[in-house]
Amino acid sequence: MINKSFLFVFAECLCLPLMAQTVESINQPEVQNRPEVHEKVSVEPITQQPALSSTSSWEQPLVADAAIRSGTLANGMHYYLYPMQHPSNSISLQLLVQAGALMETDAEDGLAHFIEHMVFCGSRHFEPKTLVHFFQKNGMNLGPDSNAYTGWFHTCYLLDLPNNEPANLQKALTVLNDFMFEALFPKTEIEREREVILSEKRLRDSIAYRAWVSLSKQFYPEHSLGKRFVIGTEKVIQSVTAENFFKFYKQWYTPNRMALIIAGNIDADKTLTLLQDTFKASRPETPTPNYGTIKPFKKTPTVSVYSNKELPETTVLLAARRPLANPHPSTLSDFKYFVTWSLMSIMLNQRLNELVNTTDLIRANFEYENMAGCIENTSFSFSCAHDHLFKIVPLLEQTYRSVHVFGFSEQELAAAKAILGNRLKTACISEKNETPKQRADRMCRVLSVNQPIISASQQLTYFQQIQSSITPQTCKELWDSFWKNGYYLFAQGSFDERLNASALEAAFAQSQQQALQQPNLSRPTELKSVFPSGHQVKITNYVYHPDLQLETFTFDNNVRVNLRHTTFEKEKIDIHVAMGCGLMEHKHHPLPGLNYFLNGTFIEGGIQQYSKVELDRLFEGEPV
Repeated sequence: MINKSFLFVFAECLCLPLMAQTVESINQPEVQNRPEVHEKVSVEPITQQPALSSTSSWEQPLVADAAIRSGTLANGMHYYLYPMQHPSNSISLQLLVQAGALMETDAEDGLAHFIEHMVFCGSRHFEPKTLVHFFQKNGMNLGPDSNAYTGWFHTCYLLDLPNNEPANLQKALTVLNDFMFEALFPKTEIEREREVILSEKRLRDSIAYRAWVSLSKQFYPEHSLGKRFVIGTEKVIQSVTAENFFKFYKQWYTPNRMALIIAGNIDADKTLTLLQDTFKASRPETPTPNYGTIKPFKKTPTVSVYSNKELPETTVLLAARRPLANPHPSTLSDFKYFVTWSLMSIMLNQRLNELVNTTDLIRANFEYENMAGCIENTSFSFSCAHDHLFKIVPLLEQTYRSVHVFGFSEQELAAAKAILGNRLKTACISEKNETPKQRADRMCRVLSVNQPIISASQQLTYFQQIQSSITPQTCKELWDSFWKNGYYLFAQGSFDERLNASALEAAFAQSQQQALQQPNLSRPTELKSVFPSGHQVKITNYVYHPDLQLETFTFDNNVRVNLRHTTFEKEKIDIHVAMGCGLMEHKHHPLPGLNYFLNGTFIEGGIQQYSKVELDRLFEGEPV
């Protein structure tokens, strides 16, 4: 499996060190829905703690999650053990190895992904085809499409055990050890898997993929990120031999580049003993290769256009990038840096949501991206119909320029802090309810970007410490320092020959000559309740369904409510509303397709009292 790019969102919703939104994934294995066990979490409202006063306070190291037992084996492999009680008794293992596409030479383009497939095709303890049968017999799926993925910087192998029986855990560790050190690369299996990968390459060759490749080549012209696209070239895939596999495998699959994560119902001491007995192989350390350079763009934008008639809409991207100053963030100052980007992302995306509702934009978003602790990117992305391109280019330019000129307001920053604080509070609850796989996934994402694994409650404490030190001026200074070295302007869509890079640059430059209007950066402090006062309904019927543990209430206004109390997700209420009978009511409607239109406009249309934007403001800072 291939992972295309990395965007990590701390606690699954922010650009912070721990909440690691990828990003690098195409068909990444999905987290399965499993029964969850919950513990009551008491979360106090976000309080303002005393501001930090000394430089030494900012340099204090971040405290790693105390529940994790971590260390290094004798051969240099890193391990992270997370014992946790879960009713399923399941165990999730993930082995992250720094052996991705960026380690390849031109003659090895695609080899990292090919090796990911080949380790399943024969090793010291498992002859070809026997591994799959063993795990299927034990109720597990196994194969390169469900148990591994390859990205630019890493390859990751995943095994999920349905129970914590010692024999199964030992077998899983033997499998992972074989993957890392004992793969055989049989020639017959290479030929068979070669056709599989060529077929996968053809399936990946979509218009979206080609546009992404074009963008990456332009955005990273001197860096390997603009040259390596994981799946590789057909020439290399067709010609690679067992000797090529062994060379890359022994060079990059070294213990010092490996991190093993195990989460679930385990005994940490006994598990560590198993690791020490299983992972004994060693290889010489290999230094990380030179990925290339990230040179500043020109003061005027670097511009390119990608045109293809298959593209369904036009997208314009304005982006900047630079090397990450600290590739191994570990202090409170580093935490503040990522929090500041999270707050700016929230504020800018709120502005863009309002812009979408009042212009010809289909969608718009701002994104901060940490590329595996190596490079950081920021970007505005605006999408519209093809014939609206020259309407949205000025919108994009003026939105970007208004941040430089007007910065951020106290009100919108306060609203962003409330939103981020409530996300952290929600993360405290979610963390307690994670399955072993969800926890292992989160730990793996964090390690992928070279960041310490911090508990959500500790992150909340840190946020309370630093939030007062983040001001509109703090945000403005970080913003200006990032964008001062120039930026990149890219458009993709179905264009005729008149739309080229020069025409796009001219439209952008023309907008730069226009005067900016002061944006309305105020945020409403209060909205009236959407619920009418003084109106009550009466229950006309009540039924209890014991087999479903479901209560049904019918009111005098003909509204029916089904209510079920659950013993899991104690801190969460799910509300689902259904109206009418769906398509059955509209089977013979004279306007076929109306249901799709209604479905698309129901939420965006707001309600009688408030627009969609006003409803978003109503719930700002609330865990909804």
